[in-house]
Amino acid sequence: MNQNLLSLSLFLLSTGVVPAAPQGNAIPDRAALEAEFEKQMSGSQMVGRFITSGSDRTAQPDSYTISKVTKVKGDDWRFDVKIEYAGLSVTVPLVVQVIWAGDTPMIQVTELAVPMLGTFSARVAIYGDEYAGLWSGGDHGGQMYGKIEADSQGNGSAPSSDEPSWASWRGPLGIGVAPTGNPPIEWSEDKNIRWKVPIPGLGLSSPIVLNDRIYVTTSIETERDGAPPQVERTGAGRGDRGRGGRRRRGGRGGGGGMGGATPTKIHEFVVLALDRADGSVVWRTTVAEALPHEAGHPTGSLASHSPWTDGEHIIVSFGSRGLHCLNMAGEIQWSKQFDPMKSRGGFGEGSSPGVYGDTVVLQYDHEGDSFIAAFEKSTGQELWRTAREEGTSWSTPLIAEVDGLVQVITAATNASRSYDLRTGEVIWSLPGLGPNVVSMPILVGDIVYLMSGYQSYHFQAVRLSGARGDLTGQDKVLWSYDRNTSFVPSALVYDDFVYFFRGFTGVLTCLNVNTGEVHYEGSRIGLRQVYSSPVGVAGRVYLTSREGITKVIKLGGTYEELATNQLDDAIDASAAIVGDELFLRGRANLYCIANTDR
Repeated sequence: MNQNLLSLSLFLLSTGVVPAAPQGNAIPDRAALEAEFEKQMSGSQMVGRFITSGSDRTAQPDSYTISKVTKVKGDDWRFDVKIEYAGLSVTVPLVVQVIWAGDTPMIQVTELAVPMLGTFSARVAIYGDEYAGLWSGGDHGGQMYGKIEADSQGNGSAPSSDEPSWASWRGPLGIGVAPTGNPPIEWSEDKNIRWKVPIPGLGLSSPIVLNDRIYVTTSIETERDGAPPQVERTGAGRGDRGRGGRRRRGGRGGGGGMGGATPTKIHEFVVLALDRADGSVVWRTTVAEALPHEAGHPTGSLASHSPWTDGEHIIVSFGSRGLHCLNMAGEIQWSKQFDPMKSRGGFGEGSSPGVYGDTVVLQYDHEGDSFIAAFEKSTGQELWRTAREEGTSWSTPLIAEVDGLVQVITAATNASRSYDLRTGEVIWSLPGLGPNVVSMPILVGDIVYLMSGYQSYHFQAVRLSGARGDLTGQDKVLWSYDRNTSFVPSALVYDDFVYFFRGFTGVLTCLNVNTGEVHYEGSRIGLRQVYSSPVGVAGRVYLTSREGITKVIKLGGTYEELATNQLDDAIDASAAIVGDELFLRGRANLYCIANTDR
C-alpha cells in the first residue's frame, strides 16, 4: 500500500476527522455509492496485514473473504465473511456500520464479539482497491492495511454454497453452530437420505467436512493375536476425591472397573476419506496397529477422538495409539507415541486434539502422569510439555486469543486452566467442576463457558479479559448454574441461548447465555439417552439421541418442537452441518441428510 496514503488514513481515523469531498467535484448520490460499494465488496477478499502497537513483531497476515454484503437499514450493513487470522478460519455473519465521507466509505465496528477470536473494535477507510484502519481488542490494538481483490471462487462473484466447512467436531465457530445452511427439518430411512454408507469397524468420533471430502476415524478388530502393552492398573484416580479429600474406592465409575472385556486381537486404527457426493471411500490409511490394553466403556469405542483439518493437514489422535498428521492424500507425515493411558475405571479415551495456527495441542489426562503438550503442526516436533495434577478427563482443549495472548483452555476435575500457547505456562486456574469432565469449553467473545455433569452439576460463565492467577474469589465468574448439566454432550451456544442435557439423559435445559436466567429447565422431550452434542443452524436446534432419534426445535426461550426423526442406527457422534446437508454418524453407518426433492 502507498505509505503516504496509509499515514494519512491512520491520522484521519485516529482523530475522527473525515476527508471532505474535493471542491468542484460532484459526489454521486448515496444510493449509487451504496450500490457500487455492495458490488465491490460482495465476492471480494480483503488481503493484508495488521500491526500491534508496542510490539516488536513484524506485521502479521490476515484476510477477510466476503461472500455477500447487504444493506440492513440506515448505516447498518450485513457482511457474510470468512475471517482468517493466526491459523484460524471463522465464517460468520457480521453487522457493521458503513459511514460515508464524501465518496469514501469507512467500515466501523464497536465491541464486536467474534466467536473463537474475541471482541474487537475497528474503523477502516476504503480508497479504491486499498484499505487502511485502526483496530483494538482488550488492552491492545494497532493498525491494519491491505488490498481488496476479487475472491478466488469466481472473479468477484459470491462463493458457491459448497464453500462452508465443518473442519473440527464443534464446527467453524467452535460452538456447534453452522453460520449458514438450511438442511432438512424432516427425514427418515426413506425420506431425505442422499446416501447412507457403512463404516467398517467401530468409531464414535464425529465426522468433519471440508470441500468435497468427509473424514472419519475408526478402529477395526483383526483376527491377529498380539501382546498388549504393560500398563499398571490403578484404582480410583487422582482427580476423584470424596468429601474431606479422601479418595473414593470403587463404586460407580471408580476402581471397580466398568470398562468392557479386555481385547484379545490386534486392532487397526484407521482414517477414512469419503467422497461428499456419494459417500464412497476415496482413501483409507492405517496409522497404527496394536492390541489395546483397555476396551473402554461398553458404550464407547477405541476411536472416539475426532479429527481436525485445515485443507493441508489432517490431525488425528488415537490417544494411547498416538497422535498423527496426514496430508490430504492420506499419507502419514508424522506420528508421536506416548505411554499408554490408564483411564479411570477402564472407561477409555476420547480427548480430541486442539489446533491453532502452526501448533497442535494434546490434553492427556489419565490415572498416570497427566500432561498437556504442544507440537509443531508441520513436523510433529514437541514444543513444550506441562505436567497436570489431574485424573482422567475426556474434554477437548479450546485455543483462542484473548487480550492479545493465545490461550489453551482446559476443563478438568481439580481445576479448569488456561495455558500460554507459546510456553505452556499457566495463565489462570479455576476450580469448581466435578469428576469425569467430558464437555468441551465454549468461547463467545471473551467469555468461556465450562460444564460438567457426572455425580454433580456445574456450569460456569467466566470472563477472560484480565484473568490471571487463581480466579477463586475474583469477579471473573459472571454467573454459575448447579443443576441439570451434561455429563457426555457439550453445550450448544446459539445467539443468546445455551442448551444442554442433564447427565446423558434426554432432559433439556435452556438458559440465557448472558445472565444464566432460566428459560426452561429439566424438560423431558422424548429422548432417552444422549451422547451427541446439540447443533444449530437456520434458527433451529438439532438434538440427537443414542436411539437414532433427532428432535428439531425452534431456536428460542420456549420449547417448540418442529419435527421428530428416526433412523435405524444408534448415534453417539455429533452431527456436522455443511450448506444444506446434515451428516450423522451412527455406530454402523454414515448418513448424508439433504432435501432429495431438489
